[in-house]
Amino acid sequence: MKPTIIVANRTGGQGKTLLCQLIALGLEAVTDPPALVAIDTDTSDTRSKLGKFFGNVEELRISPDMEELRRDPRRAIAHWDRLGEIMVAGNAVIDVGANVIGSLLDWAILRRAGAVLRAKQAPPILLVVPMRAQAQAVEDALHILDRSIHDQDGLPIVLRTLVLNEASGTFERYGTNEDFTRLSAMKREHGLAVTRIGHCMSELWPLTEREYLSLRDVVALPTAAIEERFAMNAFAAAGAHAELLEWIADSLGNLRTTKLLPPAGPLSGATPALHNAY
Repeated sequence: MKPTIIVANRTGGQGKTLLCQLIALGLEAVTDPPALVAIDTDTSDTRSKLGKFFGNVEELRISPDMEELRRDPRRAIAHWDRLGEIMVAGNAVIDVGANVIGSLLDWAILRRAGAVLRAKQAPPILLVVPMRAQAQAVEDALHILDRSIHDQDGLPIVLRTLVLNEASGTFERYGTNEDFTRLSAMKREHGLAVTRIGHCMSELWPLTEREYLSLRDVVALPTAAIEERFAMNAFAAAGAHAELLEWIADSLGNLRTTKLLPPAGPLSGATPALHNAY
């Protein structure tokens, strides 16, 4: 059964969308491509960040509009029932905005989502919490993990993974003794998996972010196309592409150690560059 993977943290800018891209890339290489879902939009923008990288993202607005709420106050809860339908189907990667995860956990409790999902024999639900080396991010990540454990009747999560995103530095000087005591208890008592994503040094990285070019697309680009698109010479393009592929391979390898991704297998129909990334 292909799981639903929820990627969330209460702090913004932790690498949720990047992690969704990596997870999708790792899954589609060995199984059917997952559905991509973003809950990160508001009334001022119809597309989430994930939606700007991919054209096939299902966008769930943060909440019903005010007119809809005035007509039926219950819509604030029923609004999230679509998320339940997605979890029943499985094989989905869900990018949850920082200001939304609390509402989703509230919905799961009020709607008795755990009982419904078990009755429907829904695929497993996995929770992934990316975290940068920032004091508030550490606190918020632990809060989400704690709540997911205590609210197990809401969302029956079978695997929790904390991803240390080292894009802005290592974690040697972050977190209190209490934080690490809580973290150790989660690992020991609840099977919390912990892994890392290192800092990507490739020259291509900021360029792909600027143009909303997905990892999937940049992996498949030939060197000549990178030269032309980013005005690089042939040597810079080849080196930057190889460095990005190496970082992707390392990141996917780390994610596999937590059993978040299936083992790498033969990639029928994949480009040579994608083969090299695995």
